[in-house]
Amino acid sequence: MKRSNDFEFNGLDEGRFTMFASVLRVNSRRALAAVGACAAVATGALLAPGQALGDTPFDMNSFMASAGGNQLKVVTLTNNERAKAGCGSLTTSSNLNVVAQGHASDMAINNYFSHNSQNGDTPFDRMRAAGAAGSGYMGENIAWGQTSPEQVVAAWMASAGHRKNILNCNFKGIGIGYAVGADGKTYWVQDFNG
Repeated sequence: MKRSNDFEFNGLDEGRFTMFASVLRVNSRRALAAVGACAAVATGALLAPGQALGDTPFDMNSFMASAGGNQLKVVTLTNNERAKAGCGSLTTSSNLNVVAQGHASDMAINNYFSHNSQNGDTPFDRMRAAGAAGSGYMGENIAWGQTSPEQVVAAWMASAGHRKNILNCNFKGIGIGYAVGADGKTYWVQDFNG
């Protein structure tokens, strides 16, 4: 896959499940909590010693605001674009947020940029493994290098494939990931389901 500042992924792939899938099959709540805890740490959210994210009620707004409000702002800007096109607002999803944040953090930590994880898992594998496939409509937008929610949403809207995902009225749920690598490069992920 060609490296670029943004990519689109619109097709379905029946590839392997993520490395978390085997854990999810055994105990999905614990696995989701472990992935969520990693995502929370990566975005600066603080957990008490020994506390897993799944041990307390999941506070969506705290989780999404943990990276300076970038996630919440991306959702707002995305919903503004959808409103202009006559689509309903997307609702944030705990599972999609964990999937998107996990992928953004993985790309930032391991310094790569791709819809597929380094083990070959697709966005759809990650969403299915986390129980976030919805009714079967799924999509993902990724980007790197943009320094604000406004910049990343503008970049996605300027790209036909990304715009198609944002304005897909079949999508009902959204999850946002945001991470900064050691080199200061930003990574953004939008995961959608219907």
